[in-house]
Amino acid sequence: MCGIFGLVVSERAALSSRWHENALRRLIGLSEPRGKEAAGLAIATGANVRVFKRSGRPIKMVRSREYQRFIQACFENVPVNGSGGLAAPLATIGQCRLVTSGSEHLAGNNQPIITDHCVGVHNGIVVNERELWAEHPGLRKSLQVDSEVIFALLDRYVAKTLSLQSALALVFDKIYGATTVAILRDDAAAVALATNTGTLYTALSAKN
Repeated sequence: MCGIFGLVVSERAALSSRWHENALRRLIGLSEPRGKEAAGLAIATGANVRVFKRSGRPIKMVRSREYQRFIQACFENVPVNGSGGLAAPLATIGQCRLVTSGSEHLAGNNQPIITDHCVGVHNGIVVNERELWAEHPGLRKSLQVDSEVIFALLDRYVAKTLSLQSALALVFDKIYGATTVAILRDDAAAVALATNTGTLYTALSAKN
């Protein structure tokens, strides 16, 4: 299965962009054994979410000039304090992919997956994907990966005025198969995490 990871940092931590870059490199390296066919991440700073993803080994992605330019662009407009620490909150979600459906050579199939209001990563397999698309003909399917239906359904349920928590619970009630997700949305200043396998772990540091 794939490896998903994330990092959420408070502005009170006042950690430098170099610290963030090194932490992300470490997280990608730790996740690579779970998926070596593609990798990607989304970094949220304020109202902006930037996404970068590539096919091939995650470590090669991290070493590429394109990735370095992406990281630089993410941090260049983030305010810093007098000590050089970032003075704004940041959130990152990412995935190292083991392909189960959808070619990794088509960029859209790699993660994070982008829908109308979600940027999300998924570890697992939705085994009733076809049934869910058929049950909701108003949803727009544009990718080959089963993960897309999770985030498309979440968009649909939130649009019906459900809270993010209630909508996510309803999505998990509809899908069959092992599923763990991390999600950023354009209508919530939060990172949503959910799993039906129990294999989702979080840690809170003393530095926020």
